[in-house]
Amino acid sequence: NVFELEKRVGKRGQELVELVQSLEDGDSDLDKIEVGGKYVVHTNAQNTSILTAGSKFEFPIHGGEEEWLPYLAFGRILNSEFTFQGHTRAKLPFNDFGDGSFEVAGIVHWTHSPWPRNAFPGLEVLAEFPFDRGNGPNRSDFAEVSIIPQVRFGLTKGGHVALNMGVQIPVNERDRFDYVAQMNLLWDFADGPFWKGW
Repeated sequence: NVFELEKRVGKRGQELVELVQSLEDGDSDLDKIEVGGKYVVHTNAQNTSILTAGSKFEFPIHGGEEEWLPYLAFGRILNSEFTFQGHTRAKLPFNDFGDGSFEVAGIVHWTHSPWPRNAFPGLEVLAEFPFDRGNGPNRSDFAEVSIIPQVRFGLTKGGHVALNMGVQIPVNERDRFDYVAQMNLLWDFADGPFWKGW
């Protein structure tokens, strides 16, 4: 479980704190803390696009390696029914950047209705490229690729509270996992309290 708090700083900045909780055999524990921020580098009102640069630092609570996660994020309204979001991100362990990886992701959402309280399907593609892939005939694929079909449900009249549900399915290297179920509860608290507009 991840609890994420984001707060605007000025017109272009945003700071964030993430608390990561792990669950195993009925026991829960606070596992990691992530802190960081992001800044809007460029916007274009004519083609409805935005580019953001960000950085996070991950600190394990019960041992493990700290990581630095710099990234670029991009978004664009493609037309009246489709939007695109994507990012590139590096995962760099403090002890040795060579043990890290590079990640690329993109998602298209079908925004078929102006009514916020609706279901908006999307399809995400995620590819991770570990810097150290090994050698020899049994080395793994160049990238670990997954697809994530998902649906965003607007829960309030204004859409400031929403639920996003999806399933991450590996395309290659299927021994990594069978699938990962994902669920995100989103609350844009700047647009009102959680109980507003149900």
